Amino acid sequence: MHKLSVKAVSVTLILTMALSAAACGKKGSGNGKSRSGETITADSPWFNTKIFHFDPELDGSKKVNRVSQRLLEIDDDKLLILTSGDYEYEMEFIDYDEVNCNDYDIETVTVIDRATNQTIQTLDLTKDLKPNSQIYGTEYSNGKITTKYGSNSEEEEDYIHFSRDFDPLTGELIGTGECGEILDWVLDDYQIGDYLIKTESLWNEKYNSAYYHLHIISPDGSDRIVEIKDVNNEDINISAILAKDENNVVIPVDKKNECIYYELDLNTLALSSDNSDEYSWLDGKSIEHSVTGTDGRTYFQADRGIYVVNFVDKTLNEFFNYSWCGVGSSTLSELYIAEINENSFVLMGDDWSYNEFSDSYRSNFTIIEFTKADANPHAGKKILELCQGNIEEIGVAVSDAIIEFNESNTEYYIEVTDRYNYDYTNWTISSSDEQSAFLQDINSEMSTRLAMDLINGEGPDILINASQYGQLNTPEYLTDLTPYLDDLDSRKYFTNIIDSAKVNGKLYNLPISFYIEGIITDSENAGSSGIGFTIPEYENFLDTILNGKDVIDNGQAYYFVKLFNNMSDKFISDGKADFSVPEFKEIADFVKDNAPEDAVLWAAFYADFEGDPELLRNRDAALYSCYGCCDYMYKIADMTGSSAILGIPSADGRGPSANANLSVAVSAKAYNVDACAQFVKILLSDDIQDLIASDDNLVINRTSFRQQGEAAVEYINGDGYWAYFGWEGEDPNDKRLIFSDQNIDELENIILSCSNMPYSDAAINAILIEEMPAYFTGQKDIDSVAKIAQDRVQKALDERN
Repeated sequence: MHKLSVKAVSVTLILTMALSAAACGKKGSGNGKSRSGETITADSPWFNTKIFHFDPELDGSKKVNRVSQRLLEIDDDKLLILTSGDYEYEMEFIDYDEVNCNDYDIETVTVIDRATNQTIQTLDLTKDLKPNSQIYGTEYSNGKITTKYGSNSEEEEDYIHFSRDFDPLTGELIGTGECGEILDWVLDDYQIGDYLIKTESLWNEKYNSAYYHLHIISPDGSDRIVEIKDVNNEDINISAILAKDENNVVIPVDKKNECIYYELDLNTLALSSDNSDEYSWLDGKSIEHSVTGTDGRTYFQADRGIYVVNFVDKTLNEFFNYSWCGVGSSTLSELYIAEINENSFVLMGDDWSYNEFSDSYRSNFTIIEFTKADANPHAGKKILELCQGNIEEIGVAVSDAIIEFNESNTEYYIEVTDRYNYDYTNWTISSSDEQSAFLQDINSEMSTRLAMDLINGEGPDILINASQYGQLNTPEYLTDLTPYLDDLDSRKYFTNIIDSAKVNGKLYNLPISFYIEGIITDSENAGSSGIGFTIPEYENFLDTILNGKDVIDNGQAYYFVKLFNNMSDKFISDGKADFSVPEFKEIADFVKDNAPEDAVLWAAFYADFEGDPELLRNRDAALYSCYGCCDYMYKIADMTGSSAILGIPSADGRGPSANANLSVAVSAKAYNVDACAQFVKILLSDDIQDLIASDDNLVINRTSFRQQGEAAVEYINGDGYWAYFGWEGEDPNDKRLIFSDQNIDELENIILSCSNMPYSDAAINAILIEEMPAYFTGQKDIDSVAKIAQDRVQKALDERN
């Protein structure tokens, strides 16, 4: 067999902070003009779609443990789809002398006719392998399918890598032999002119960081390697390679919160990284996947669509927006470009939609063909603009609700904007204080940006997940949704959660899904209210049950803000701040006497448990955010039976807080508030609430909650328990907890005990973080600090009116 010549070119690249501060464009843009109220014309871009879901042929007599698909090849006539995975073993302990592991492997290639979507051939690549061989991967090139696997030699002394070649149309085995090195982790292939580039991700065990080998495979089959590795051994990430021409590429590389653009000459392997100014025009878009189209142009996917790169003019042109078709953006964001030209393209991919109530990882492989339409079917409709406040991708429920609205409403069309996208990833956070500071900065910037646009009538019509922007909770910015919800029946909805979201009696952000935050512990530890702790009660709990180790691990400034926001109704009402009330001093004194000046580093916290997960589980209490029924029962098992969720310390011993997991708001200056309110009602519909609940989320609809709970109980009493905890000892039943509807009743009562939703205003938080340390460190008395903080907060509130 022909052996590839390998020439390693190691390039150590110094990445400096002087380069681009944004991680490959993943930053908040806030730029662009609002399209709210614009009329869709007949020549507005639109793509017709043809959807095909691929269901692989599997052994129905075996239970699937994991299965995934990926595209091997696409041409004008056929698709080749690889299915990989495994079945569950039928025994707990495996005797390899008696069992052939390949009987439980899944590695098949399905050849599909593109014209008819009919299967031409299915190849089982595990067939006729030597027993207990290990399959390393399957590829397609030069008209043949090649599988690489490892097996012992005939003498059972050496472990050798082999390859087998198959004809895709006949399934015939056409070649075998030994093969060279197996790449560790190949992420993507890029065909650039005559060169094939494979990106291989490797792991530096010493520094716990990723680096890359780029395999540059020439037409003659030679494989040359370019290594990209941070000189300080920090994590880097490569998600795209952009073809500048047939011999030169641009490689955007993420490092922490910056992006470096590298140029690579594929002929000479000359690599340079001092190109931040040259490629700054690429900033503002999150480059996720790139291809060279059949028309020779370079395309890449971003948060909301597909762009064409023009290196000559240094421009990015929007080729496709996720709003320009009838398929939900949550589906589109999971797919990648398989084929593209100026008139049509194909997206396909593995949707890893893990079922919370199943321990089987089963993907759904979807193929969508897009063709430019002659006319837009929504011509004449007015655009309503929707923005997502705190994550890049629109979730399945919101995506489905948008599709339902757009198909049913004859006058309006919701279009999702990326004007307010922001990357919430930070690779350097090491404590709760650092996390709080990072989110505080982002929320402050986004809140100010949205406030400015909304007041000027240039903001979005509908805001998803904007509840953390407390500054916006006024009639100048947002619409009170209460009149549009009719009278919600408390027997069908958790109306107490909706009421807890109101500010001065107005509902500016409606929680569609929520989570509960509090302290999980034994119910006997509760204070006199039965649902939380007063300040003195928590001090006693801290000194006795917790033995001085607080479950809230913030430093003083952020600890105070947490308690302040949890009971902000005591300090701010109807636009007036009053910090002279005794509750302000009470929580300040508690924080001063009990919280550390700075948060404990997470590494130090976990070091206290000596790496033993059992010690981490078997605690008397923990700060806990409960997102769903399954989540709740897993946490009970973690805590060896403790199931009460109590409120954090407060002046009145209030219960746990409800927090919006998914919320919706409508601009006070929306183009049509009534139309936006129709969309809000869709999010509260039974179908959407059921969909959200099915992913183990707490929802407003009590029937959906109950159905979710029953499914969770059934699952966790079966395979779900062992999927989470694994086997424990010779008899796993020794430590097993049995759950029932009683646990769901208990969680429902916890939900009903929630009466407040923390009010987080980034501007007010910043003032408190700046002023309160003067009291905590003894520089000033509490009255002086409270007066200064109150005056500053009141000024901030007055400036908004």
